[in-house]
Amino acid sequence: MAAKTPAIDFSSLGQAIRQLGDSIQTRMAQREALAQQRDAIAALPMHRDDLIAAVSEWIDSVKPLYAKHLQEVLAPRSRRADRPLPESRHGDFGLLGDAFKVTTFPILALLGPALKESLAGMIKELPLDDGDALPAGERQELLAALDAKIEQLDSELADLHQQAAAAGLAPIRRQPTREEIQRLFANGAPNKPEDIALAATNLERSLNGEPPLKRPTPPARRELIKDADLPQDF
Repeated sequence: MAAKTPAIDFSSLGQAIRQLGDSIQTRMAQREALAQQRDAIAALPMHRDDLIAAVSEWIDSVKPLYAKHLQEVLAPRSRRADRPLPESRHGDFGLLGDAFKVTTFPILALLGPALKESLAGMIKELPLDDGDALPAGERQELLAALDAKIEQLDSELADLHQQAAAAGLAPIRRQPTREEIQRLFANGAPNKPEDIALAATNLERSLNGEPPLKRPTPPARRELIKDADLPQDF
């Protein structure tokens, strides 16, 4: 008598697969929500005080560059024994610009404090909408917290995919994340919608270890009537 085939609990197996799929989908939805929240925070306008600080920092950054320029120009000239004083028509040594215009760096370096104070006053008077502006420190803290949560979800998703592969289950397709799609089109998207769709499809295929698809080649053009068959006076 043949041995009885042991029964397989397909119900429990199916439930485990559904739980795995639900866990992945839930985390993907959470990740998408966090990514949207991150994009919204990153897109908020710069706070007025941070704008003033950025302008002041830029003005301060010019001073050492201009000081180096002064050193390079004045040091050799100051040691010329044959002409210790410059001619009147070259009295500025070219330190403020050329004969036709005054350059920006000397003005920023020499008049930095006055310019910073004046610019700060003008920026404060600008009719900017500060209602949804976010200070830089608070923005960076929020973005760092969201990045940590997204990174944790990515780690959990990778672990779930590994568990499925280890159990011999059919691999669950990995969908491109928002950041991966943005990187794909960082240098500009194709002009034709079908090319955009093909690029997105190939991104998904590459994430799942599949070869890329090629855009179908249009059929060769066929002449209904050959030129040789046309009447001579056509």
